[in-house]
Amino acid sequence: WTWYLRGQGLIDEDEEVTGVDVGRMMDLLKTSRAAVGDYDLDHDRDAAGYRGIAAACAVARGMASENDLTVDDLGEHA
Repeated sequence: WTWYLRGQGLIDEDEEVTGVDVGRMMDLLKTSRAAVGDYDLDHDRDAAGYRGIAAACAVARGMASENDLTVDDLGEHA
């Protein structure tokens, strides 16, 4: 993504698109698709996955602690 956006003159040579950015943008893509048409569980499942990827990339970049990547038992819900 960095290479493409630099080539289009949309970001400077000293700027980059990170995995955190990509995960968030893919979440936005799935959210926009969910806004039209019939409900498709795949959009919500994918959006959650992309957010998880963004979080893992943030940990890899030292922006957050690996201890923050946990799953809590939230119990039953509707």
